[in-house]
Formats: sequence, C-alpha cells, structure tokens
Amino acid sequence: RTQILDAAQELVQKFGANAMSYQHLSDAVGIRKASIHYYFPSKSDLLVALIERYHVYFLGIIQRIQSGRGHGASKLRAYWGLFEATLAETGCDRACPCGMLGAEIATLDR
Repeated sequence: RTQILDAAQELVQKFGANAMSYQHLSDAVGIRKASIHYYFPSKSDLLVALIERYHVYFLGIIQRIQSGRGHGASKLRAYWGLFEATLAETGCDRACPCGMLGAEIATLDR
C-alpha cells in the first residue's frame, strides 16, 4: 500500500492525476493492476488516500515552521524553501502534489 502511494505521488507530481493510470502504477511498483485495485478499488479512492497522507505530512511541516524560532520573513523563507527543495531534489521534473491536484480540480471526481 505504501509503495503504491509513493509511486502514485511521484506520478501525480510529474504528470498529474488525470495522466496517471493504474498501468503506470503497476509498471512503477512491479505488481499487477488487480493488486492495486485490492487496496484502491477506484482511482478516486487512491487519490483520497494520497491526499489524506500528504495532508498529515505537509501540515506537520507547516506546524514545525510556525512553532520554530525566527520572525515572519524567516518563516516565509522556510515555507518557500519547501517548494524550492521539491524542484531541486527532482531535477525540476516534479511539482507540489497540492499544486498539481489543484490545477486539475475541475476534472477530478469530488
């Protein structure tokens, strides 16, 4: 389940949710599509799980920035640094999952 979500997050960050398929996940994780459907019967189920997981992770980072020492400008730089780090660590081929999903909000199941 974790490997599927890890691969799904990477694919969403690179290509977006609409472009990601269970075949892409199957190829990335090395399991059959039926095994993915066992954990996530629909793409919507997968995206909900991905959003829930990322929500906990991202809010944890934000809480650490907010409770950290320093003034507003340094906290803003730390926040901005999250996005810079994503681009730097991935060779500029991935964006924030929130940004990618936000760009597709009108076309995703609600």
